[in-house]
Amino acid sequence: MNLMDWLRKLGIVRGGSYKATFKNAKEMPTEMVTDTFNAKKETVTKDDISAAKKSLKGKSRLLFWISLIVFLFFLLLFASNGLLGFWSLFGILLWLVFLFLLWRKVSLVAASGVVTIVIVIAISLISFVFVGLGDNGSSKTSGNFNEEKVVKITSTDGSVKGTVGLKPTSSGLVSATYNMITTTEMPTNWVCLPEEEVCGVPSNTYTYINDLVQVDRQNTDEGSFSGIYCNVDQLPSDPYTGTETVDYYGCDYRGGSADPRSVPTTNKFTSNFTRVFNSYDDFLATTTFNVHDGSAYWEVLERTATGKAQTYGVDGERAISETLPTKSFTLIYTE
Repeated sequence: MNLMDWLRKLGIVRGGSYKATFKNAKEMPTEMVTDTFNAKKETVTKDDISAAKKSLKGKSRLLFWISLIVFLFFLLLFASNGLLGFWSLFGILLWLVFLFLLWRKVSLVAASGVVTIVIVIAISLISFVFVGLGDNGSSKTSGNFNEEKVVKITSTDGSVKGTVGLKPTSSGLVSATYNMITTTEMPTNWVCLPEEEVCGVPSNTYTYINDLVQVDRQNTDEGSFSGIYCNVDQLPSDPYTGTETVDYYGCDYRGGSADPRSVPTTNKFTSNFTRVFNSYDDFLATTTFNVHDGSAYWEVLERTATGKAQTYGVDGERAISETLPTKSFTLIYTE
């Protein structure tokens, strides 16, 4: 075949003549049978163009609705992190721009079904990244925790009752103030103050540490599990104070004596402290409340000018890490 024959086969040239030798109709070349080389006759009709347009329009609309469904899926994911988050808004804007261009059939976006699917997959991967970034940025408050509320607290065995006052902090964390009264029988400890003669003397005092308090506060009064002698079963009127506002010790429970052995026994104990959680979900997941014996962990906190021990405290961190729980409770939170 010469050059003109090739041009006619490719449809570039539709004019000219063609000659061939054949013995019957079966051997007749295609070029002499079809109208491909007839410049006076169109090979593509208006009906063909109309059908092609309808086909393309149908595929374009189908891809649009599929893309819209994918967008709605990611919209739910963004909503779980808070729609007002930076990454959520950015991801939603990206999807809306793409859907708008697809609806308007902009050539770059709707050039073909393959191109559109590739773009959908790319935006989906980017959206998953945005969801992860939004989760890291907003999980501290676990889904729009932005107001104060009080949660009731009990235990599975009914021993614990009280409230937890919850507040969002300025840094996006959750501050939880526990106000608990526990009714249980606890063995009394020995008083064992270092450098004092009373070390090892049996008494009716209770020196216990709870492990629910924040680690950096285990060596303070907030970590205590203290006996109640007055105003039994009374909870603080303000659940958010973070300090004990009920006088559980003001009555003359020692009978006028300073001897620790004169302290009466009790089966009521108070725990009042504040702990900060990363999120509301973290708070709800913290349900174990253990009480450890701290009587062997008294230490000198302050001394006088002459070096004599003046004030004492319990090393709660050591007591918790070095002893098994004396009592353990499983907490239940009720909103």
